[in-house]
Amino acid sequence: LGRDGIVLFNPNASLTKEEEKQISEQFKDWILPVGFDAIEVAKETDKEHYRWISHVKGQEVSIPVLLTNDAHSVEDLAKEDRVTYIKMTSTCFSNLKQALQFPDTRIRFPGDVPKPPSPRILGMEIIAGDDKGFFKKIQIAFSDNLTCLIGPRGSGKSAIIEALRYVFGFNRTLDQIEQHGADLQKK
Repeated sequence: LGRDGIVLFNPNASLTKEEEKQISEQFKDWILPVGFDAIEVAKETDKEHYRWISHVKGQEVSIPVLLTNDAHSVEDLAKEDRVTYIKMTSTCFSNLKQALQFPDTRIRFPGDVPKPPSPRILGMEIIAGDDKGFFKKIQIAFSDNLTCLIGPRGSGKSAIIEALRYVFGFNRTLDQIEQHGADLQKK
């Protein structure tokens, strides 16, 4: 593979790892100096074949890789596996050009995007409306991993759980009051 040339090989023939590496290196040496803004690939896994970093004319050069989306209908645009996420401050052509200059931090494929964290409870605060409440004012922080409620009998562990149930609408007592009315309170 020279500066201008074509390499032909039998697609059914198997190349050795050394031959694959040699072709890859020659292709890289040919394509990097051309100065492409980006390369479009058909599959997310093809990205690795084009993410080179090399030095051309004393500068570090890499070519951004984008996932092709040959949409033939509006519905095809919504396919999650055909999307390239590009981080820009606003959607305009100059910001796209700038994002292409920093592909490692600005361009992501669907498999690269971290999954959003699951919702979690950071903590809770209970304030008694009058002096008759068990907790006058209490703040409880919850751990990201595991929170244990430990204490002697009657210390309010179940009251904290019932408060959480109430917040999320799983308080069975409220449903029973709605069904049976004031009779439940007398029992």
